[in-house]
Amino acid sequence: MAKSTNDFNTQKNWAIFGNNKCAVCSMYHADAQHHILGRDGEFKNSIYNCAPVKNTTCHTEIHQKLFTPEARRSLLISRRAFLQHIKYNPSIVDNNFLEKYKEWYTEL
Repeated sequence: MAKSTNDFNTQKNWAIFGNNKCAVCSMYHADAQHHILGRDGEFKNSIYNCAPVKNTTCHTEIHQKLFTPEARRSLLISRRAFLQHIKYNPSIVDNNFLEKYKEWYTEL
């Protein structure tokens, strides 16, 4: 597998996503992975910071909208719910990410 340019463990993430459901439009055509809280920070590569998206229509074209607080919160909450649904076992990095960014998981 070619080196990913997005810093995520691509093979692990695609295995978990399985169905390629886009986190933005819910269609089954995701072909990229969006950093929900950006690429900075020690926990940037946590799978909880990763949203599968269709690169051309649901990522590139609306990228700035994905960084609004509302969009980030929605993506983070849906990602956590999905991972809980599939009974994903969080790594140390994942648990540190969830602890550091726990305020994002509260309702407005």
